[in-house]
Amino acid sequence: MAINVLLDEDLFLAVSKPEGACFHTEADDQGERHTGFVEQVRTQFKDPSLYPVHRLDRVTSGVMLFAKGSEANSVLSTMFQNKQVEKEYIALSHKKPKKKQGLVSGDMVKARGGSYKLVRSFEQPAITRFKASKQDAHWLFRLWPETGKTHQLRVMCKSLGSPILGDARYGGAEAARCYLHAHSIAFELNGVAYSIKDNSVNFLV
Repeated sequence: MAINVLLDEDLFLAVSKPEGACFHTEADDQGERHTGFVEQVRTQFKDPSLYPVHRLDRVTSGVMLFAKGSEANSVLSTMFQNKQVEKEYIALSHKKPKKKQGLVSGDMVKARGGSYKLVRSFEQPAITRFKASKQDAHWLFRLWPETGKTHQLRVMCKSLGSPILGDARYGGAEAARCYLHAHSIAFELNGVAYSIKDNSVNFLV
């Protein structure tokens, strides 16, 4: 299946990552090789010098940015580290949150089986702004992470009492997929403002 291009510029390529695509190439328990999304992108565009400047979980779909070459990778990666890139995610939950908007922050520590949990300390906190609204039988979350911790948004939603629909790891109700989508990325590069959106999912309103 061809990868959908959202924006193709001199220094970077923005594409739409499908849900279920693993980041790196890996083998399953039976030893079968599964080509990772990074390798798929490099193969489709015949360019081994494409570098992912951030990552998305296997269960997450949406905007993913690749730098063209090592110099561009250094610049864009530094921008992510310095919080010069604004990211918006969208998620659905089957449960009402403890609060409908605000900020969730705290350190994340490893729990059992590769999961994480949010704790009350603030040494290197995960920080997320959010707003939730009722959508039919579910709750629609708009999420603006200010940090980029592993499983950050999934753990945050669980901490609000609203695990993401389809996120079995963190207690979400059974569904066809995990309803977490990287909707947009915005940043300024060399004096040009970019706002890149992926409207490919059907749970947006």
